[in-house]
Amino acid sequence: MEKENVIKYFLNNIFEAESAYYAWKASAFVEDEKEKERVDKIRNIHPDFFTISTRALLIMWIVLICHIDDKRKDNISLDMINKNSYKIFFENNKDVIERIKRIRNKLFAHKSINEDKDIKIPPLEELDNFFKNLEVYYNKLNKEIRNSTADFGNAYEYDKKLNHLYSNIERGEKVRIDKIKKEYGIEL
Repeated sequence: MEKENVIKYFLNNIFEAESAYYAWKASAFVEDEKEKERVDKIRNIHPDFFTISTRALLIMWIVLICHIDDKRKDNISLDMINKNSYKIFFENNKDVIERIKRIRNKLFAHKSINEDKDIKIPPLEELDNFFKNLEVYYNKLNKEIRNSTADFGNAYEYDKKLNHLYSNIERGEKVRIDKIKKEYGIEL
């Protein structure tokens, strides 16, 4: 496969993986206590949806990001563009990449017979740094191959998008309850 096609593939792959990561992070982790109460109340309106969608986002970003380091000769990986620079990128991010691949291999792509209690998602700070490093590395390759760079900024916006969804559910639930009260004279 030509290097230009590989770099084009990874533009979408990295953007989708990073978008899924930030959406998962926004969905799974709410820091502020007051906001956490609000979000939990909203999520309890449709708990199955939020549980499944949060897990699907986790699986999505893990599976997609593993494409960068796929060792099979019949699959695309970032080292197809520049093996030497990829070795450096890999060594600098080895711990996170190997931990993510282990999660993918043991939990999502295959199911290990023996339960592995040591499988843990790397800390969010390490993952955030990994994605920043990946963006820088991708743009270095993209500059070499296509004389271009990419802005992955839209991938970070999922906390705002998720907050819009929560607000819409909140408003919709209020309207639904008001309608029930009015139609049936029932206090909920």
